[in-house]
Amino acid sequence: MTRGLRFAFFCAAAIVAAALHAGELFPIYESYQKAIAQGDAAGAKFYLSAGRRAQLSKMSSSAALSEMDVLSPKENLRAHEEVIEGDDATLIVRADVAENDSTGRIQFVKEQGTWKILSEMWDLGGAPEDEGPSEKVRQPENDAQRDALRKLREMGFPHPTANFLVMSAVQGNLEAVKLFVAAGYSPDTKDRESPAIVSAAMFGQPHVVMYLIEAGADVNAVDDVNTTALMRLADKCDQTATIKALLKAGAKTHFKSAGGADAAQLAEWSNCTDNVKAIRAKK
Repeated sequence: MTRGLRFAFFCAAAIVAAALHAGELFPIYESYQKAIAQGDAAGAKFYLSAGRRAQLSKMSSSAALSEMDVLSPKENLRAHEEVIEGDDATLIVRADVAENDSTGRIQFVKEQGTWKILSEMWDLGGAPEDEGPSEKVRQPENDAQRDALRKLREMGFPHPTANFLVMSAVQGNLEAVKLFVAAGYSPDTKDRESPAIVSAAMFGQPHVVMYLIEAGADVNAVDDVNTTALMRLADKCDQTATIKALLKAGAKTHFKSAGGADAAQLAEWSNCTDNVKAIRAKK
């Protein structure tokens, strides 16, 4: 075999190998999309991870289909790239959506030797080389953190960044908050200068506040108006137990908000006598 023929043969083999590798995930996603388009909820669920299927099992077939159909209609769907790292993989696809050449990123996990879809996220009009959302997902340092990130994606967080920890705290989604912390995010995570524990207190989520205390959150963290979790709960008369837990964990009572009031004053103004007693007892 001449040198030129050997080189051509090598190139052809490399192209074939690359094509086979590139096709590992895309056919799965194509079949998944076909099942959704046909209204076959059971068929579409077959391609999902066990955790994702468990989430959808709580819904009706029509609701599950709506949940799985992240973006439609998609025309000229085609594979762009796949990145495989052990039992985790990302498939990057392109499609025409509302006359915009758009990019989708589909997360996969290998379960019992078979690739399953974890989550899906689209950037309308975005290019594959775009970095996507400015905030990055924390890179796992061990299997436990990797498993927590997978579960968050299954839960409906395709791009589980720190700001979603705070959002989950606001919504009272304790399961998600625990997973974010298990994934390696700090319990002191902030979003728009508001720590998770302060946000949870402000929106009346005492169970999240109690968990964040246990997770080691700074009970004296303040938001952008110098308000602590204690101050956010002081005017909620049914939250004496949570207030006592904050005080026991070291919450200080001398902080004053931008308006000049401390926790005891906020409790007094709302006639929360039990809260006032607990706070005054700490001074």
